[in-house]
Amino acid sequence: VELPDSIGALFHLRELILNNNRLVSLPPGIGACTALTDFRLHENQLESLPREIGNLTLMQDLRLFNNNLLELPMEVGHMRYLPAFRISSNQLPDLTVG
Repeated sequence: VELPDSIGALFHLRELILNNNRLVSLPPGIGACTALTDFRLHENQLESLPREIGNLTLMQDLRLFNNNLLELPMEVGHMRYLPAFRISSNQLPDLTVG
């Protein structure tokens, strides 16, 4: 299951809850949803995240637990005000952003 890249047209969207949807990837267009503060993607099948996720600099709650993530893009570090980042139960070899 995949989201269309046109999701980026929802640039005023503040909360997006997509847990338990068998998502395997996110489109680069997600980076245009710059108003997002709450993004719940837990319990999907994500193996990677697009670099554009780093554009979501207002993010306050990012839930990625119970996926198949192998690594995090370096751009996650652009989310400077992220008090809640849940990423347990993935395939990450360590918590280094790279």
